[in-house]
Amino acid sequence: MSTARIGRTSFALDFQVRALDDTGERTVTCDCRTVYVVIAVDGSGKQEIPALIHNALGDPEPLMPLRP
Repeated sequence: MSTARIGRTSFALDFQVRALDDTGERTVTCDCRTVYVVIAVDGSGKQEIPALIHNALGDPEPLMPLRP
């Protein structure tokens, strides 16, 4: 898992599943990206990513190319 992107109200995490093949080498079996949007608990809509989460995400290092 890796942080792919951090915006003002959302962030994306990349996930990669790897398995050992018959020769003992690791092969990638699945790549995926999930985008998370931070919303207010009162239902008023999106809000900025809290500093605690922003800091925990670290610097983005995408596992897959970012799309515009």
